[in-house]
Amino acid sequence: MALTSQSLFFSPLAAGPSRRVRGRGRSTSVSAAASASSHNSQPHGHPQQPLAVASSSSKSESKGSKTFALASAITAAASGAFLLASSGGGFGGGAGGPLGGGGGGWGAGGGGGGGGGGGGGGGGGFWSRIFSGGAAHADEKSSGDWDPHGLPANINVPLTKLSGLKRYKISELKFFDRAAGGGGAFTGPEDSFFEMVTLQPGGVYTKSQLLKELETLVSCGMFERVDLEGKAKPDGTLGLTVSFVESVWSAAKQFKCINVGLMSQSGQVDFDQDMTEREKMDYLRKQERDYQQRVRGAKPCILPDNVRGEVLGMMKKQEKVSARLLQRIRDHVQKWYHNEGFVCAQVVNFGNLNTSEVVCEVVEGDITKVEYQFQDKLGNFVEGNTQIPIIDRELPQQLRPGHIFNIGAGKQALKNINSLALFSNIEVNPRPDETKEGGIVVEIKLKELEPKSAEVSTEWSIVPGREGRPTLASIQPGGTVSFEHRNIYGLNRSIVGSVTSSNLLNPQDDLSFKLEYVHPYLDGVDDRNKNRTFKTSCFNTRKLSPVFVAGPNMDEAPPVWVDRVGFKANITESFTRQSKFTYGLVVEEITTRDETNSICTHGSRAMPSGGLSMDGPPTTLSGTGIDRMAFLQANITRDNTEFVNGAVIGDRCIFQLDQGLGIGSKNPFFNRHQLTLTKFVNLNKQEKGAGKPLPAVLVLHGHYAGCVGDLPSYDAFTLGGPYSVRGYGMGELGASRNVLEVASELRIPVRNTYVYGFVEHGTDLGSSKDVKGNPTEFFRRVGHGSSYGLGVKLGLPQRYTGSDQRQMCPAKTSSWMRQLTSSSRQGHHGDVLRLFFTGVRLQAGSRGTVDPWPGAVPTALRACAHLADVASGRLIHALVLTRPALASDAVAATALLDMYSKCGLVASARKVFDEMASRGDPVVWNALLACYARHGLPEHALALAVKMRGIGLCPDLVTWNIVVSGFALAGDDLMAGDLVGAMKDDGFQPDVVTWTSRVSGSVLNFQYGRARALFRAMMVAGGRVLPSSATISTILPAFANVADVKHGKEVHGYSVVAGVEQELTVSSALVDMYAKCGLVLEARRLFDKMPQRSTVTWNSMIFGLANSGHCQEAVGLFDRMLRDGAKPDHLTFTAVLTACSYGGMVEVGKILYRAMQVEYGVEPRLEHYACMVHLLGRAGRLDEAYGFIRAMPLEPDRFVWGALLGACRSHGNIELAELAASRLLAVEPDNAASCLLLSSALANAGKQDDVFKIKRLVKRRRLKKLDSYSWVETSL
Repeated sequence: MALTSQSLFFSPLAAGPSRRVRGRGRSTSVSAAASASSHNSQPHGHPQQPLAVASSSSKSESKGSKTFALASAITAAASGAFLLASSGGGFGGGAGGPLGGGGGGWGAGGGGGGGGGGGGGGGGGFWSRIFSGGAAHADEKSSGDWDPHGLPANINVPLTKLSGLKRYKISELKFFDRAAGGGGAFTGPEDSFFEMVTLQPGGVYTKSQLLKELETLVSCGMFERVDLEGKAKPDGTLGLTVSFVESVWSAAKQFKCINVGLMSQSGQVDFDQDMTEREKMDYLRKQERDYQQRVRGAKPCILPDNVRGEVLGMMKKQEKVSARLLQRIRDHVQKWYHNEGFVCAQVVNFGNLNTSEVVCEVVEGDITKVEYQFQDKLGNFVEGNTQIPIIDRELPQQLRPGHIFNIGAGKQALKNINSLALFSNIEVNPRPDETKEGGIVVEIKLKELEPKSAEVSTEWSIVPGREGRPTLASIQPGGTVSFEHRNIYGLNRSIVGSVTSSNLLNPQDDLSFKLEYVHPYLDGVDDRNKNRTFKTSCFNTRKLSPVFVAGPNMDEAPPVWVDRVGFKANITESFTRQSKFTYGLVVEEITTRDETNSICTHGSRAMPSGGLSMDGPPTTLSGTGIDRMAFLQANITRDNTEFVNGAVIGDRCIFQLDQGLGIGSKNPFFNRHQLTLTKFVNLNKQEKGAGKPLPAVLVLHGHYAGCVGDLPSYDAFTLGGPYSVRGYGMGELGASRNVLEVASELRIPVRNTYVYGFVEHGTDLGSSKDVKGNPTEFFRRVGHGSSYGLGVKLGLPQRYTGSDQRQMCPAKTSSWMRQLTSSSRQGHHGDVLRLFFTGVRLQAGSRGTVDPWPGAVPTALRACAHLADVASGRLIHALVLTRPALASDAVAATALLDMYSKCGLVASARKVFDEMASRGDPVVWNALLACYARHGLPEHALALAVKMRGIGLCPDLVTWNIVVSGFALAGDDLMAGDLVGAMKDDGFQPDVVTWTSRVSGSVLNFQYGRARALFRAMMVAGGRVLPSSATISTILPAFANVADVKHGKEVHGYSVVAGVEQELTVSSALVDMYAKCGLVLEARRLFDKMPQRSTVTWNSMIFGLANSGHCQEAVGLFDRMLRDGAKPDHLTFTAVLTACSYGGMVEVGKILYRAMQVEYGVEPRLEHYACMVHLLGRAGRLDEAYGFIRAMPLEPDRFVWGALLGACRSHGNIELAELAASRLLAVEPDNAASCLLLSSALANAGKQDDVFKIKRLVKRRRLKKLDSYSWVETSL
């Protein structure tokens, strides 16, 4: 029986231990990782997938199984406030941001060999690969050294003929398809097979690495035949050609997709050399049965039938199933998943190859559990106040265990949880489930608002005094005092109160207050489908009545104010998030007053004589100006609106009913009812999605209100105003018992604006005369009217992320941008981010109102880089990805690259570079070069510069300076010097940046002599290149660290002549130099002259005072630093604790140590612990010092134990000294310092026998004594 079915693995599975079956045979198992290079960009906006080899069976047997794994990186998908961001290698990987999780970079998959039905699964742990990071650029080597091949030029070289002792540089990489065009043809980087190879032009490799690469290609199953051949180049490098024949399988007529996410993965199985042919056949049959059982036991995928049909169409167009076709099918399937928001879905395997049905196995990202984590302001995990069921009931069903993770459900979760108004920050992060392979754990991180808050807002009114002119005494202070106690008992209960008055000196005139208690979840929090909320409040309000206003044909009428004081209690039942029902009781006293705050019983109007007519309609039902009543109130709301590309679409219905109870003044009994219907129609059926244009919208609106029974004048329904007939003022058309309003509005989008026109009509239905006193006729109002108009709304409405958003006019947007730029220039980077996120509303719960300008994104990213705020940077990256205009902006992409670089995420920076649509600007290349140089990867920078020239971009002076700087900072100044020579050959002369980078590299690598020699050479160069302030501040530590005050003063003199002495960096370096040389007075003189000081300057001066014995002055200077508003860092506290130690100020030191953590948020480091042990030890408090060490959360190092040992020697505590010496010897077993200190302590105690024992121990164990040196300055 011939078994011809085969399987193809796109498995992100981690390679597990292989199981071997004893027998005879030629087949072997290969399990090796092959990380992908970034030659291509995957179609449809997804990053290119890396490769990983899983296994391969015998190539010589037709019934054998060929399997290979193609690990697909999880796509970085972002929407709104979400980011599934990659931060791993050049092709993916890494941890995510607020909807976190990283992408790609997996190792080899498991995957058993296939028989008639295809291969099995792979080794476990694939989510750990999906969410893990990779190297910056895995195929580039860390060393730029390489060996010439030593062969005749232009000859073909088999890999086996290469020397195993040399490192070969690959200058060229080609692909040759032997089957293309009949006779074969070279393919370009667009060929999907390019992702199979990890070798890179410019990389340096050994023979074993090249052979392993070939072994990987041979065993992956992608090729029927593959060869790797070198060609000797005249410059000593090698060119490589990969020649191949693609693997193909028989045509298939059916396509099946299954979800294998939570299924157990089998280990890798392989033939053994001793297996017989019969045993092989039995083994293959068993694998076939296992695989078919696996397919039957898998869950069906959610992939829709139309996508399956599209895949079948792709298969029917091909005569056979090829590896390239399966790659396209994988991309097509994953494109649908990612476009629909299933960003964790992953194609892991194709089975049943060489049969009529191809089986596609997908890990869809099944949610296994949801975890909640509370954080404090610093991001530390704490115990939250909010009860978990309160949050859990807000999660959409699609984000619960048993469902597939979807980014849309994550967005809805953010919106729902944010609606609780309990949290200042909310993050939804998917991560791998370590206990269930293929599962997803949804982490929800929450920062709670302060439970108690108070707010005071004031305003000042200037009114005429006694003589008619304003005076200081006539200024009236007003404002609002509000407080809130939220989340009582962690159950979202709250008490809210406010007091408002326009004149706090005489608050009785218009004092308003409100005190409200909210009690949600009357039926308990466990019932997610039911939510009843109880509210009760007492209130006092004052509003201007629109009933007693003049009509359009008469003079102004004196206003009437309506005061309401009372009590209200209601219950709200939420049936769904769109529908709710509220019912309750209102008891209130209503008072009508005139402008003088006197009770007003009738309305009035101006007479021709100038007097007032007081025979107007009564203001109250009782006629006394005061009414008391009680009524029931009910409200039903159904809101089915949603945001489509920034426009409201859907319908909204509101019905309200007030039923009087016949209790109160004149026993009022009434029934008031209102119905409002509004429909927003999407005229052009515009689809919803990021980057889609605004829809044209037709708004249809109707409102009816009526009253049966008693109707006080102040409660009559009015016509006119911004919420009624817009062409008239408030109440200008009339006041009636019944009203009907209809309106329509057409909104047409034109570029970034909305042009709209409206028509409205309102009528009192002839009921105005039924209002007591007929205020409509008295104030000469017509009782009905129409209006129409045209308008333009400037600026696009902000995209919907959490709740409704308002439009901001261009002037406000411009003001926001100016504030952003100003804060950035002043170095207030925290303010920049607060302004940015307030504007673009990227964080959950914020109320932003503007769409970010292209200039705002780079500004915010620079702030992230300065603050090393990776989380905010990822949020901004998500914003860039969701806006096509920003995603294609080279400036934004370069700023992203620079941000990741300065935050230490080299891999993410490379990924941004690889995904850029256009890389024709040298600025972009220089940004990545600077990233490599900054992080100690100069060889990567050099290789990238070579590649830059290879694509036709000529390196400029900036490029050369970056590469020189990279080698200089890495300590390889010889290579830096060689590059300077090459730079001259290329037509560029070294400038001040070139010299400064070499000086800086020498200083950072403690090569002070070379740094001084370079500085002298720079000065000798004459007027061509003069040292800048950066050069001076860089060279001064070379003199300070060796106490070379003579030459340091010479450089100081040059800085005075050059006019840069007062620059902050130069002044700080001079203070540090003089302080380290012991010239504290000179350092203090310069310090006091400085117009501004950085934290570094303060630290240098405090250290200088402490080390010179001026300990009291050092602590005093620290106090002055705090008064001046400077922010201390960890070095500041090291300096001031050192001063306390030398000065014996134990209690002061302990206070500062506590303040460091509590007040300034500086986490103690080992140097701080060493200072505290030294402080306590010098004071003789040895037991307290030892107890302090035992309580340390970190493992003590040699400085901590050395401080205790030195103190024990000084105070004669032999027992503790022996303990400290043993611990110190365990930390540094080859250092004799601990033994020598202990012997000194024993000698002081008169224990000479023990001293001799220790000296013999030092000799026997050959412990080393560290040499000591003194600096002697000579004239030679």
